[in-house]
Amino acid sequence: RNIFRKQITNLQDDNQHINWEEVVEVFLCICSGGHTVLISLLSINAITKAIRISALEISARRMHVHLFRALLVQFLVPLFFSLLPMTLIFLVPATGISFGEFGNIFGLCVSVFPALDLLFVILAYGRFRSTLSNWVRVIFGNPEKPSENIAFAQSIVHHSM
Repeated sequence: RNIFRKQITNLQDDNQHINWEEVVEVFLCICSGGHTVLISLLSINAITKAIRISALEISARRMHVHLFRALLVQFLVPLFFSLLPMTLIFLVPATGISFGEFGNIFGLCVSVFPALDLLFVILAYGRFRSTLSNWVRVIFGNPEKPSENIAFAQSIVHHSM
């Protein structure tokens, strides 16, 4: 009960009355984040069921699986690096809990999100991943041909596309 009272007192004005504007703001933050996550999870569930029951050629099914993985990455990266930190930045101070140094980390996650989103999408696709590894190999002065294992793995990725 004391924890609940402490959290409620942060939503009260100077006269110890509940500040309804702040209560509505907290409610709207929870609703906006919650409906985004709920719609995304329902969509992921529907897509997974559709991929399982569909009768597609192997190459088409592989393409759908790769696109679905990219969709998952494009859902999870913003969720963890933008939506959750922003929700915490807005909601936690209303409860009276101090961020401390974690406030900087949440702000950093939000600001780094656009670059991380692009990087994770590139790494989600096999062709992009192999091209990126080739660029890194050339940039850092190792232009020799990849080993047989890497060449075999790249051929598998190429044939699966």
